[in-house]
Amino acid sequence: MIKKFFLAQSGNQMKSGYFWTTVSGLLYSGSTFLMLLFVTHLTNAYEGGVYSIALAIGQQLVTIGYFNVKTYQASDIKEKFTFSDYLVNRFVTTFLMLLIGIGWMALGGYEGETLQVIIWMLIFKMGESVADVLQGLFQQKNRYDISGKCVFFETAIFLAGFAGSLWISRSLPAAMCVMAVLYLLSLLVIDCRLVSAFSEIKIKFDFTRQKQLFLECLPLFINSFLQMYINNSAKYAIDAHETKEVLAYFNVLFMPAFVINLFAGILLKPLVTSLALRYHEREKSVFVNTLKRQTVMIGGLTVVCVLAAYVAGIPVLSFLYGLDLSDYRMALCIMILGGAFCAVYTMFQYAIIIMRHQYYSLIGCGITALTASVLMPWMTGKYSIMGAAWGYLALMIMMSVIYMVMAVYFMNKSWSGKDNGD
Repeated sequence: MIKKFFLAQSGNQMKSGYFWTTVSGLLYSGSTFLMLLFVTHLTNAYEGGVYSIALAIGQQLVTIGYFNVKTYQASDIKEKFTFSDYLVNRFVTTFLMLLIGIGWMALGGYEGETLQVIIWMLIFKMGESVADVLQGLFQQKNRYDISGKCVFFETAIFLAGFAGSLWISRSLPAAMCVMAVLYLLSLLVIDCRLVSAFSEIKIKFDFTRQKQLFLECLPLFINSFLQMYINNSAKYAIDAHETKEVLAYFNVLFMPAFVINLFAGILLKPLVTSLALRYHEREKSVFVNTLKRQTVMIGGLTVVCVLAAYVAGIPVLSFLYGLDLSDYRMALCIMILGGAFCAVYTMFQYAIIIMRHQYYSLIGCGITALTASVLMPWMTGKYSIMGAAWGYLALMIMMSVIYMVMAVYFMNKSWSGKDNGD
């Protein structure tokens, strides 16, 4: 029954893939928005701050589990590595994620309720790490509809479990526990049963191949880890300089930018395999026009979102979360603009990965991360939420410009026949 529904093919596979990618992207990107809403309404602003820092830490740690392999996996159309290689790699990186997470919690001095929430967030994110490689297989086989269905229904399950348990218990740790357990069970029931339709599940450790895959994706991982640090640097700075209540306020203001960027990223992922095919077949005009079209779409979406945020953003967010955000209209618009630039640099990063120049992307990311480590604590310490907003926008513009210049350079080099990246 489950296999029949998830594996069913429609007449227009691309249309089906975009549909399920869109609806799953909307639900998943909105789930964080909704969870913070549940927390602030059913508990208080302090608990919202606890949830916010746990989410930031979880997002940072899961980059270790992901090792940013899925983008490489989905574009591995020649199957340089087997699914077994990708699966073993994911088990190793997820275990490493667990070890580093334990160290993070110990060194961070977290205790009590905050520690419990972070632990359950870590377990939940470990589940997402494993799901990522399974869904990467579906995408590699150009079945984005299957990965979209998985994300949609699994998100609906853990979101309902979180909301229901929080409403009953009014306990954030209890709600996080229920969410993590339900998500892990859904992976076993859904994803794990679908994999066999595309590949035999074999756990075979080949040191040479694992080393090769590790080195291929190492720059992607470092890049994603640094990017997550850059994106969350404002939250880390606020957590260090302000109260948990202020952190909750910032996270509410940041949520629209986060949701827009996350949704844009999800919509871009189905293009990875298509762009990889266009690149390997040397269809320059299609490759370039796709990037141009996506840039225009992001720009149009940004204009609409910024105008909507300026007119109605603060009243709506204040009503939804039960917080007085009337002093932060400009900060909200600035953060949404920053989220748009984040989507732009993500798109050009995909292009760089497809052209197999991932090591060069570390240059831009490293420069921006160093800038963030100095700029964000100073801006946040001096100007609080407004300083964090301006700092975030500055960092996103920096990343976008650097990645766009790199992508254009390597495209020109490739079409001229001087590129050996692939």
